[in-house]
This record gives sequence, C-alpha cells and structure tokens, in this order.
Amino acid sequence: MVVVLNGAPWLGSAGKLQATYQPDAPDEDHSPAMWSSMAATSRNDPNVILAPWRETTTGWQCFMQTGCDDEATYGPNNDYYQTAPMQQAVDVMRTAGYNGVISLPCIDYANMCGTLPNRTPYNGSTWLESRPSDPNNLMIAKAHVYGKNVCDTDACFDSSMRPIAKVVPMIFGETWADAHGVGYEAWTWDTWGGCGVLIANYGKGTPSSTWSRWVKKHYLAR
Repeated sequence: MVVVLNGAPWLGSAGKLQATYQPDAPDEDHSPAMWSSMAATSRNDPNVILAPWRETTTGWQCFMQTGCDDEATYGPNNDYYQTAPMQQAVDVMRTAGYNGVISLPCIDYANMCGTLPNRTPYNGSTWLESRPSDPNNLMIAKAHVYGKNVCDTDACFDSSMRPIAKVVPMIFGETWADAHGVGYEAWTWDTWGGCGVLIANYGKGTPSSTWSRWVKKHYLAR
C-alpha cells in the first residue's frame, strides 16, 4: 500500500493566528518546519508519497515558485500573510533526506491544471510550465475533481489534465480516472459520517455506505 501524507490544509497558522481556518496557501512561518519533519520521518519509507499542500487559491507564480504576501488571506479578518511556495517545499524535503515521490497540486482548489478547452492557459500558465525543479525528478501532479468545479467536463479534463498525465504521473485526489491511467484517492478514510466518508470504524475499516462498498469493490478490481 502506498500512503499519501498531506501537509495541508491545516498546516499551521499564518503568522501568530491560531490554526482554526483553512488557509489559502502554505505560510512561511510554519510550513517549512512541517515539511522538514514530514520528510525526515518518511525518508526511509518507500511506500510514502509526500504532498506538501492540498488546495490553494493563489496564482501559479505565487504557489509554485516565489511565494507572495498579497494573494493568500487567513482568519475572520482576511489578513494577508507571507506564503511559502512549492519550490521551497521540494527543496526542504530533499534537504531533510526524503528521496521519494512528491505530489504537487494544481491551482484553484487543485482543479485547474493547464489550458481551458479554448486552449487559453488558465491564470496565464500551466502545472507543467510552473512546476518547481527537483534534483530527484520525482514529482507528480495532483488534481481535485468534484461537483461545481471550474474544470468538471470531459473537454476540460482533456485540455487541462490529459497533457500532464502524458508527461508525469497524475493523481485525482477526490475521484478517479481509469481510462487514462491516472491514479486516484477516494474521499475520505475517516468516520465523520456523510456521503463521502468511507469507513464506519477504524479497527476493521468496515465500509460505511453503499458508496464506500462500491469504492472498495472498484479498488479491488483494479
């Protein structure tokens, strides 16, 4: 079994604010330390994929390359804070001794990855063009696809995500895509209750619903 360890969305508070909200992007104050800890803990485990972030609302440059102090907000007053980019996450994890796979999401809640069906680059760039450099060359892309996303049609998948899957492995974080060899994770391995929850208990991992029984059967069939 391969385990994906997400360092988000509650990866620590932004600045001195308490970690009680879902932030828009990693914060410079706390995220690098968490990434380093994740990497050091997992560096000898070949069955782990590290994911330094899950869903962002910032643009490509801010999220992937440089960080920014004017795009991400946090807390009840929508305070801006300094973000930490994915390039920094890759550098920190490699420095901490982790040599395995790193999963990096697309922008706009991990949903927009490339070009729109009219072939216009979303937010001026794409995952492939904006991705960080990695000395190990072991990065994969991650997308989230669920109801009422901007990219939720076959045409958008083909224009935005399929080109990425031809270059690097890709994971759909909250659905699946068998037809194009894209990996996927069903949401969510927890006992919260609700339509997307997979298990009724932690001990045996008993499926909690018709949906979760179908997911288990589908996975086993693969």
